[in-house]
Parts: sequence; C-alpha cells; structure tokens
Amino acid sequence: MPNKIKDFATGKRVDISKPEEEVRQAYERILVNDFGYPKSALDIEVGIQMGSSRKECDIAVYDTNRNKGNIVGIIETKAPGVKIGKKEIGQHESYISATVSCKWGVLTNGEETRYVVKKNGKIESSPAVRVPKYNEKGAVLLSYDSLVEASNLKWVFKHINQRLYANTNLPRQEKQGAEMSRLIFCKLTDEYNGEQKKSDIPEFQIKEGESDKELRKRINCLWDATKKGFLGEPIFDKNERIQIDDYSLKLIVSLLQDYALLKTDKDVVGDAFEVFAERQFAGDKGQFFTPRSVVNMVIEMIDPQQSDTIIDPACGSGGFLTAAFNHMTKSIPKNKSDILGKIAQHSLYGIDKDADLVKICKAQMAIMGDGKSNIVQADSLQDPKEWDDATTSKLLESGEPKQFDVVITNPPFGSKIKIDREEVLQNYELGHKWKMKNGNLEKTNTTTHTPPQVLFIEKCLDLLKEGGKLGIVLPDGLLGNSGDIYIRQHIKNRAKVLAVVDCPVATFMPHTGTKTSVLILQKEPGKNEKTFFAVAENCGHTMRGKATGKNDFESIAANYIKIQTGKNLKESHLGFFNKPDDKRLVLVPRYYDPRILKEIKGFDAGGYEMTSIRKLIESERVFVKTIQNSASAEDYVINGDVRFVRTSDISGYEISGTTQKTIAMETYNERKHKQDLQYGDILFIKDGDTKIGECAILLTDDDLQISVQSHFYKIRPNKIDEFLLLWALNHPIVKKQIRQRVFSQSTLSTIGERIYELKLPIPKQNSKKNEIISVIGKCIKERRSRLNEINSVLTQ
Repeated sequence: MPNKIKDFATGKRVDISKPEEEVRQAYERILVNDFGYPKSALDIEVGIQMGSSRKECDIAVYDTNRNKGNIVGIIETKAPGVKIGKKEIGQHESYISATVSCKWGVLTNGEETRYVVKKNGKIESSPAVRVPKYNEKGAVLLSYDSLVEASNLKWVFKHINQRLYANTNLPRQEKQGAEMSRLIFCKLTDEYNGEQKKSDIPEFQIKEGESDKELRKRINCLWDATKKGFLGEPIFDKNERIQIDDYSLKLIVSLLQDYALLKTDKDVVGDAFEVFAERQFAGDKGQFFTPRSVVNMVIEMIDPQQSDTIIDPACGSGGFLTAAFNHMTKSIPKNKSDILGKIAQHSLYGIDKDADLVKICKAQMAIMGDGKSNIVQADSLQDPKEWDDATTSKLLESGEPKQFDVVITNPPFGSKIKIDREEVLQNYELGHKWKMKNGNLEKTNTTTHTPPQVLFIEKCLDLLKEGGKLGIVLPDGLLGNSGDIYIRQHIKNRAKVLAVVDCPVATFMPHTGTKTSVLILQKEPGKNEKTFFAVAENCGHTMRGKATGKNDFESIAANYIKIQTGKNLKESHLGFFNKPDDKRLVLVPRYYDPRILKEIKGFDAGGYEMTSIRKLIESERVFVKTIQNSASAEDYVINGDVRFVRTSDISGYEISGTTQKTIAMETYNERKHKQDLQYGDILFIKDGDTKIGECAILLTDDDLQISVQSHFYKIRPNKIDEFLLLWALNHPIVKKQIRQRVFSQSTLSTIGERIYELKLPIPKQNSKKNEIISVIGKCIKERRSRLNEINSVLTQ
C-alpha cells in the first residue's frame, strides 16, 4: 500500500496521504527529539471515554509507557490550513477534561499551535504554558547543561510568529521580525555566557512565581550586554530597546528557553530564522527568500572550498552563506569550534540594504561561531566610494572593491522597482541603452531605468576573481527574450555559462509566481562549447507552500557533479548538454528540452510533415500579424454595442458570447479596418499567464463584429484549411513547444516572436487531412449552432 507508512513512535501503519498525518508525524519527532520522551511513552488513536461514547485522540503521552502508564498529555493534530476555532478547541479540551490523569495538551495544524495546562480541574492557556520534558516534575529551573538541540526549530518559530501576529503590541510585520532578532540575540548572549559556566542557571527562562516585571528586568540585562558587543562586535544601536509587550515576551522566552541555539544544527537554525525574515516583505521590494532546495543545489554545483572567499551581495537573512559554510565545513568535527570560527570569520561576506535582515544574518553568523562578522548594511549597487567606513573597511582593499572566489545570490527582481538614479546607472554598462549597429550590439551613452536584477549580474561579475564562480537566481525572461539579448551578450563576453537550471513556477510560491532559472557562471571569457541544462519539474512544495517530498534539484546537482568528476551522464531533462546559438543566445533550459525534440523527430519520421510557422508564412500558406489599433480602457462603455475581446474571453476555440468589456459602435467603426478581421481568422493568445496558445476561430458575422485586445496574434489561413490549421495549433506537441517558448517579460509572460519557431504537424496523406477537417469543422459548427438555438430561445 503506497500511502501507508510506519508511525514514527509506535510502528503502526498510518495513511501519510492525509495532510493531518504529516503534522502528527512531525510532532511525534519533536516530543522524542526535543523533549526526551521515549517512543514507548507515546501512542496514537487512543480511546477517550466521553460519557456514553468513546472518541480517539491523535497522540496520547504517558508518564511511563503506553502499556501500563497514565496519560499525562493529549495532542490533537489538524491538517495545515484547517482553522483552529471554537469547535476544535472544545473537542481538544473535552478530551483533557475527560482524562483525569491528563495535565497538559497541544492542539496544532503545523502552523498554528495552542498549548494548555490543567490545574485543579480547570484548563488554562497562557504564554508560559509549554510542553514539559519527559519526567519533568513541576516548574524546575533549567541549567545550561540541560538545554537541548532543536530538531524542528521552524515549528517553534512558526508558532511564535502566529501568536505575535494575533496578540503582540507591534502590528507591523517588520517590527515583529526586528524584535524577534533582538530576543534571539539575548538568548545567544545567555548561551555564550553559559559556555563558560556549565553549572550556572540561564537567565533566559521563566522562573516559578516571578512577575512580568522581574522577567523583563533580566531580559533587559541580557539586552544591554548584547548591545555592548556580541562576541566582540556591536551589532545593535545603543539606543535600541526591547519594546514587545509582556504577554509576547513571556511567550517567546517560554518557547525558546529549553533549546541550545548554539548547539543546534545550522540548517535547522537557518530554516527557522527565515520564518521571521520572510515577514519583512510582502513582495513590493522584489525580495523573495530562496527555498533551501534551490540553495543547496547551487552550493553543491559550485562546490566552495575551505580556502575560498564567498560573498552574497543581496544576502537577506543569510541562507546562501549558511549553506556555503555547512558545505565547506562538513568534514570538520563540530567540537573544532576554533577552526569553524575562523572559516566563518574569514570566508563569508554579505551585503544587504535592510538593517533588520542584516541583524538576522549576523545572528546566523554568530551561531556559526563568527565573532567578527563580515555582514554589512549597504547598497551593493551603489558606488563603493559612498559606503560608510564600517563597510569600506571590510569590502575594500587599497581603495578598490575586494574580489571573491565565489559569488552566490538571489537579487531583488521586478519591473516595478527599477533603478532610476543616474549616479548609479552611469557606473554600469547594463544601466545604459544598447542598440544594434552593423549587426553588432553597441552601448550608447544614454542611461535607462533598469531593474535591479540586471545591474546585479554586472555587479556580481565585478566582484568575482578571474576563474571565480557565480550562482545567481534570475527571472528567466532575461535569459530568453530578444529585447534582453544585450544582457546575455554581456555575460558571454565576460564569463562561461557552466549551467542553467529551469525552476518550476511553484519554486517561489506562495510569495511570487515569477518564473525563474538558476545561472552558474565562471569568470573565464572564452568560447562556450556546450552548456549543462536541466529542467526541474518538482521543487519540493506546492504553490501554497505545502511539502510534497518530490525535489528534482537534488538529482540535478548530482547529475552535474557526475560530469565534473568525469563520470558518464545518461541525459534527460534533469541534465543534458546543448550549445546555445550565437545569434539569439537563448539560455532558457526548457527551450532545449530533449524530450520534446525527440517527440518532434518522431512526428517527422511518421506520417506528418513538421513545418514551422515561419516556413508556412514563407510559402504564403498562412499570414501572422499582431493585433493593432486596439481599444483602450478609456474606450470601455457599459452595455456597449460591440464586444471587446480580451484573453479571458477565449475558451473552447471560440469567443465568449458576453464579454466583460464592451465599446461603442462608433469606436468599433474607427478601428475595424486596421484590425481587419476575416472569416476563418484564428486569434492566438500571445501574452498573459496560463492561457498563452489558446485559440478562437472566427466563423460568423457576429464573430467579426468585435474589437480585439493587443495580446493576440491574428493567424490567417491562405493555402491551408482553417480547421486543419486550428487542429494543428492545438495539437499536444504544439502545446508543449509553446510552454518551451513562453518567457517572462516585465509583468507579463509572452511567446513573442518565438511563435514563428513552432513546428505544426501537417498530415502527409490527404485522407488524414480531410478526416481532420471534416471532424473539427463539423464539431465546431454544430456546437455553434446549438448555442445559437439556446440564445434564440432565451430571447423569445
């Protein structure tokens, strides 16, 4: 049974296809790994007597073991996204009330968690309530030695995040993230002090019977010590203070006090930190945190060594730097803190504009043992002469910017955040307009407002030493659109393209649906014989962020490493070679997908002539033209006489009978001659999102009396039957080619002039052609006739 797995604690068979089961399995691991419960003390699907009925709780926790002990805790798990409301709370509390021996409980959906305790028969929930450790007797003081490594710190941070969002006195998300970073540093300061005094009692904990005022006083003392310099370097301004309310302070301390952040695996900490770092942004700044699956792939492919220097010029919370450190030090024992510290201090550099993200990144560096962090707050794109002294002291040598062995980054991207400052643009070749002259691209003296990701390409190459490697995440329109060829020419002139990985649309979801690719370069100008391409189809999560367990990035990295180590590669979409043509320099991997090329060859060898639209145009069998003189928003009227056709109005090879927008007959008459629609014309969607390639055929007078949006191509059959052409344009092999050739451009995706490259399957035998024409024509005409009959009845 493929959906059945063994329960982590009991070994019983459970159905992992149920979303709530993933939450239960995760929480069982927290109980065992973080709080010390033996698996034998846990049981699932345990019956709770509720008067005359019997209900089953999801997890029961026993004081000794499930065979002879008493239940002390009851955990109910819900599927992610299921709201924890009155009904769920009531059900959970009824289980606890009905179980005399039960002392505490947890209700969670993996994102939101509610802790309760039972005192004198009454159930309470407060910020100080937490899961007790195994055999913990009452409220005992922690010691530094009793702190444990966290196995799922992200779970804890998510709970804090959710509780702060609902209850804190700091409503703005970025303030909550900043406050959290301050408290994490207080925790780190306390742990660092405790490393010198193993038997002492941590200050970062809630003590029995103490008031909110006493807790705040101790945390403020830790904060004062932190501001003076964490591991020797001041990070926070001396005037900063902890502003969070008493409720939230007690909550954060209670949930973090048991853990040793300095001992916890760095990947676990980094993953958790991004819970708060992500809250800094809603996408308006173009900053989206890179999924760990992508980060790990980039690091594996670049393979940084212990002697390398590494910089991320848009470091955010430090995901790339943390992964690079883990990769560089994987052969070094954890107890060699002096060696680990030196690598962190001398090898890793980061720049970011956002002050709070810089602090979070510094916190991660501190956990790795970096006492003199090379993480600075600055604008990477700015002229280094304008940086402050603290930044220039770390990033300049003899007045010139340092260069590094490795640059890894996911720069901010977006068309709405273009750089428009002349003093910045003039320093970049890619900040200027380019024009074609005598068949060659030449830079003009005129600057142009430029998206930051374009300037970051040039900046990253500037930061690289000769022979150094760059890994960068980019919107893949830059790698394929004809208007961006000057960018690819700049790359080609300065570096070799080692690899490009096509990322699924879901990769950065739910934060942004921008289609991206990962580019791996080496700063070593020369002729590129072939480039390693890969097309990832599974990124490890859905568009809503739910984990799927399917991650192609691991296989892609493994395939790339095979090549680097001299092993043979069985080429597939997860790893293949191709040489981009010198004219268009298309670097989008799916453009060369070997599966589709193989399928096209199969059609060619069969009963079809695979003919490109360009060849059909050259032989005058079809004509293709962009819709022109389209109506604008100013022309829309309510209940106008003429339908205004947008991409959303196309479905089932026809135009919707009632479009959302209409225009006046007068406006239509002014424009109809330039739009020039005729019987048999096919409207082909060229711009938009998911509907590119969908078609509508114009067959009646009613079809012709329309005004069409500019996001269409008009395809006119000439020496080919319109129904055969419609069939060919909608054939699955053509749809696959369309997906290959749709690239993002500014805020839209488009197939652009790549439509001319589409190869259509034209049957070689006339009998097959006639059969297609007959069936397609008959079905479409009959459907249209039936709709007309319905409309005539409706208007009687």
